[in-house]
Formats: sequence, structure tokens, C-alpha cells
Amino acid sequence: MIGFTDRVRLRPLTVGVKGPMLYLSSEESAIRLVCPDLDHTWIPVGGEPVIGSLNHQLLTDSYQPMRCKGIPSFTEAVN
Repeated sequence: MIGFTDRVRLRPLTVGVKGPMLYLSSEESAIRLVCPDLDHTWIPVGGEPVIGSLNHQLLTDSYQPMRCKGIPSFTEAVN
């Protein structure tokens, strides 16, 4: 699953994580309606993708604690 927010933040993106589940929405309230006890929530910086995979932990630059060793961040992969 891939989620993007535009650089000027006209369409926001909120990310929630509960165990292995990744939730993406434009509002945190929609995520909490489905899963009220999330482990982590955050709003990525404009233009940053959030990439969820069945085979790897969450990959994003704005939430470093969930990065997987050996998997480059998005900016490292692009450069």
C-alpha cells in the first residue's frame, strides 16, 4: 500500500499503525473509527510517500523507529 500527500498539503494524509496493520486516511478520526487504540499516528511531511508492505516493516522518512534495517529510506532509494 502506498500513500502520498501533495507538497503543498492541499490533501492531507494521516497514518496510523496498530501492530502489523497500516491505516491511511485524510483524517485521524476516520482511522480511529476503525481502530480506536492505535500504536502510533503521525502526519507525513508534504510530498513524502508512506509505503506499507506485507514482507517488510513500514518504510517512511518521517517515522524513523519503524524503519527496517537493510531497507533504504525513500530518499536513499531515489538518490
